[in-house]
Amino acid sequence: GLPRIGSARLLLLEEQEGRMKQFIALLLQIQLSLPQTQMIWFKDDFNRSELGAKWTQISGSWSVQNGILSIEAKENQDFLASSYYTFGTTPYSFEVSVRGSRPGLFFDMDDTTTTKLSHIVRFDEGSVLTGHFDGAGEYIQTSRFQSQVFTTEWTLLRVDVYPEKKRYEVFVNGQKVGVDTNLVFPSGYIGLQASEGLAEFRSVKISWTNSRRRPPILRKGDHVSFHHIRYVQSQGKNLVVYSPELKALQLLDPDGKFIKQRRPIQTRANPTRVAAAEHTYEIQANRIFIRDGNSIVVDSTAERLVAPSALLVDSSRTERDSTVFYVTDMAAKTVMKFDGHGKLLKSFSASAIGGFIAPSGLDFYGKDELVIADFNRLVFVKRSFDESKPRTIPAEQ
Repeated sequence: GLPRIGSARLLLLEEQEGRMKQFIALLLQIQLSLPQTQMIWFKDDFNRSELGAKWTQISGSWSVQNGILSIEAKENQDFLASSYYTFGTTPYSFEVSVRGSRPGLFFDMDDTTTTKLSHIVRFDEGSVLTGHFDGAGEYIQTSRFQSQVFTTEWTLLRVDVYPEKKRYEVFVNGQKVGVDTNLVFPSGYIGLQASEGLAEFRSVKISWTNSRRRPPILRKGDHVSFHHIRYVQSQGKNLVVYSPELKALQLLDPDGKFIKQRRPIQTRANPTRVAAAEHTYEIQANRIFIRDGNSIVVDSTAERLVAPSALLVDSSRTERDSTVFYVTDMAAKTVMKFDGHGKLLKSFSASAIGGFIAPSGLDFYGKDELVIADFNRLVFVKRSFDESKPRTIPAEQ
């Protein structure tokens, strides 16, 4: 049989094992308490004499001199967009050093030419305002946090964004001033803003505690998890979407599983002008014009339209009296169905799934459906706008 271990020796072994467990627990506690190293993903200290290709002026006249970006803002807000894109796959920290009158920052911008579909954090008198812009570019305030810091001195404004938790935290000079739980848009470009007077920016930094995580490399058959899409086209039973994160067209099967992708020469734009039944239907601002074969306007409509983004005409109809067309509206958050003369027949807001986020692209799908690109998902609805719960990709949880 096995040799016996004396009780004294057994007690010693148990004591040694206990000390080892305590030592391992102490090491683990020390490791968890150590600050994690910040990985800088993007940085600009403006140490040059011009703005450069990294930035696009949306409005206002921005200039760089002696390491400071500055603007004398008018009564309305002036905006500047960066070419840097933040992915919705991981948290990130956006930090700017600012001074002056009501400076602030943008994040998760849909485009570098407009403030539509973006979040904003900016200083106001004795407070920090947070909110977002809808599809028409209208500002929707969601929070106001008290802050007694005066931005006449250099001030550090930081926003920690948590896409998966759908929230972001706001810090002023390292002190947390509030949490906004209204993160509508999980990814996009970053930018800066100023309003009513002189605003200066000394540095811009994007960072986090890990390396920059792009969307995962997909293999055939993988389920695609959208963070940001604005274009969709049907190809038989399959679907093509444009991902601005990857700047790529992705081909998906009917269940949203990945088939392949490629980078197009040009980004895909949603159709805003379509010819059918010897007439042309075209979006201009918040109105749709209907022209005959001689380009003469014979009808137009602006009924319930705020910011129409895509137009789809049923080309199977050969007469205008039987023609119908569909329009997505990012600001009204609806898809609308009109007859060939521009009369509104019906609208669909997807209330059964909590409403649309920002419906943009659309196409016919199958015999009797529409497929709609709704910011971070595809929504399928009957062309009759049946009020039953629509199907989505990814599936609603």
